[in-house]
Amino acid sequence: MVRITLLVWTFLLACHSLAIDKVTVATTEYSPFTDSAAIHGGFVNRVIREAFARKGIAVEFKYLPWKRAVVMSTEAKYDALSFTFENAERELDFFFSDQLSDHSEVFFIKKGTNIPDWENLSDLSEYDFGATRAYTYTDEFWSLVKMGTLKATEVPDDLTNFKKLAAGRIDIFPMDEITGWSIVNNELPTLKHTLETLEKPLRATKGFLCFPRKAAQSEALLKIFNEGLEAIKDDGTYERFYKELLSGIY
Repeated sequence: MVRITLLVWTFLLACHSLAIDKVTVATTEYSPFTDSAAIHGGFVNRVIREAFARKGIAVEFKYLPWKRAVVMSTEAKYDALSFTFENAERELDFFFSDQLSDHSEVFFIKKGTNIPDWENLSDLSEYDFGATRAYTYTDEFWSLVKMGTLKATEVPDDLTNFKKLAAGRIDIFPMDEITGWSIVNNELPTLKHTLETLEKPLRATKGFLCFPRKAAQSEALLKIFNEGLEAIKDDGTYERFYKELLSGIY
């Protein structure tokens, strides 16, 4: 018993005194939350940087295509992944941080597309969906796609899906509402008046920083990060960043 107790205390002390002053975080272009061209790198990456800074740790972000970012982070090639929505399957490979952000995932459509009110996703079986590769959406969505109840074509990025939507090559594209309109306004401004969203969203979800389970230091980093995140929420810094998100500075 004494030996076990000593081992536990040794582990806890090692976690507490984790000798690290910099982490590398894999991320992607998901404006205005993560964006290499935006001020502070976007809202979520700004929160991540500030939370770690409160604990004396610097952050280097590596911008990658989303699928590559997920795969490499899963293999512990990076210290963390920024960021992911709620996803039970992804939690098999990652420890999820405390909540970073709130999101409403909605259906973008081309104005004039006759899509009735829906109760169940299967009600939309006659329409062609666009999907972005390696995105989570919902378990129900992918299950219906796998069964052939929903028709969905995957492409590597969101911009391509919006172009396909505007061209009438797909009927529906599920996307975070804020990010979706950011892409349209910045990349396809001449098309923004031709698109709209359905009233009923696909889901409301949350965003999290992910730490790979394969990395020995992940649980210690998770604890450190959550402490820093709590600090910036307690002193109003997070709320200030969020108000700036709503004002459009990112």
